[in-house]
Amino acid sequence: MSLGIVASLLAGELLAAGVITFFTLAAEFIDELTIDRGRAAIRELIEISPRKAIVRREGREIEVPVSEVLRGDTV
Repeated sequence: MSLGIVASLLAGELLAAGVITFFTLAAEFIDELTIDRGRAAIRELIEISPRKAIVRREGREIEVPVSEVLRGDTV
Protein backbone atom coordinates (compact mmCIF):
# COMPACT_ATOMS: atom_id res chain seq x y z
CA MET A 1 0.00 0.00 0.00
CA SER A 2 2.75 2.44 0.84
CA LEU A 3 4.35 1.54 -2.49
CA GLY A 4 1.15 2.64 -4.21
CA ILE A 5 1.17 5.90 -2.28
CA VAL A 6 4.82 6.60 -3.15
CA ALA A 7 4.30 5.69 -6.81
CA SER A 8 1.25 7.95 -7.01
CA LEU A 9 3.14 10.84 -5.44
CA LEU A 10 6.11 10.38 -7.80
CA ALA A 11 3.74 10.33 -10.76
CA GLY A 12 2.12 13.53 -9.55
CA GLU A 13 -1.21 11.85 -8.85
CA LEU A 14 -2.04 13.49 -5.54
CA LEU A 15 -5.68 12.45 -5.64
CA ALA A 16 -4.76 8.80 -6.13
CA ALA A 17 -2.26 8.98 -3.26
CA GLY A 18 -4.93 10.56 -1.07
CA VAL A 19 -7.49 7.92 -1.95
CA ILE A 20 -5.03 5.11 -1.23
CA THR A 21 -4.09 6.73 2.09
CA PHE A 22 -7.74 7.22 3.05
CA PHE A 23 -8.68 3.62 2.34
CA THR A 24 -5.60 2.32 4.14
CA LEU A 25 -6.41 4.33 7.26
CA ALA A 26 -10.09 3.36 7.09
CA ALA A 27 -9.16 -0.33 6.83
CA GLU A 28 -6.85 -0.06 9.84
CA PHE A 29 -9.58 1.66 11.86
CA ILE A 30 -12.15 -1.01 10.96
CA ASP A 31 -9.61 -3.73 11.77
CA GLU A 32 -8.93 -2.31 15.24
CA LEU A 33 -12.65 -1.86 15.88
CA THR A 34 -13.34 -5.47 14.92
CA ILE A 35 -10.50 -6.78 17.08
CA ASP A 36 -11.68 -4.76 20.08
CA ARG A 37 -15.25 -6.01 19.70
CA GLY A 38 -14.06 -9.59 19.37
CA ARG A 39 -11.96 -9.31 22.52
CA ALA A 40 -14.89 -7.79 24.42
CA ALA A 41 -17.17 -10.63 23.29
CA ILE A 42 -14.65 -13.23 24.42
CA ARG A 43 -14.32 -11.50 27.81
CA GLU A 44 -18.10 -11.54 28.22
CA LEU A 45 -18.26 -15.23 27.35
CA ILE A 46 -15.58 -16.02 29.91
CA GLU A 47 -17.43 -14.01 32.56
CA ILE A 48 -20.69 -15.89 32.04
CA SER A 49 -19.11 -19.33 31.83
CA PRO A 50 -20.11 -21.65 34.69
CA ARG A 51 -17.73 -22.02 37.61
CA LYS A 52 -19.13 -25.36 38.79
CA ALA A 53 -20.51 -28.44 37.09
CA ILE A 54 -22.67 -31.31 38.22
CA VAL A 55 -21.08 -34.60 37.17
CA ARG A 56 -22.13 -38.19 37.58
CA ARG A 57 -19.45 -40.32 39.17
CA GLU A 58 -20.00 -43.84 40.46
CA GLY A 59 -23.75 -43.43 40.08
CA ARG A 60 -23.92 -40.24 42.16
CA GLU A 61 -24.30 -36.65 41.05
CA ILE A 62 -21.81 -34.29 42.67
CA GLU A 63 -21.00 -30.63 42.18
CA VAL A 64 -17.36 -29.90 41.39
CA PRO A 65 -15.40 -26.92 40.10
CA VAL A 66 -15.17 -26.93 36.31
CA SER A 67 -11.40 -27.36 36.56
CA GLU A 68 -11.96 -30.77 38.22
CA VAL A 69 -14.16 -32.23 35.47
CA LEU A 70 -12.36 -35.28 34.13
CA ARG A 71 -12.37 -36.88 30.72
CA GLY A 72 -15.14 -39.45 30.71
CA ASP A 73 -17.30 -37.67 33.31
CA THR A 74 -20.97 -37.32 32.46
CA VAL A 75 -21.90 -33.69 32.98
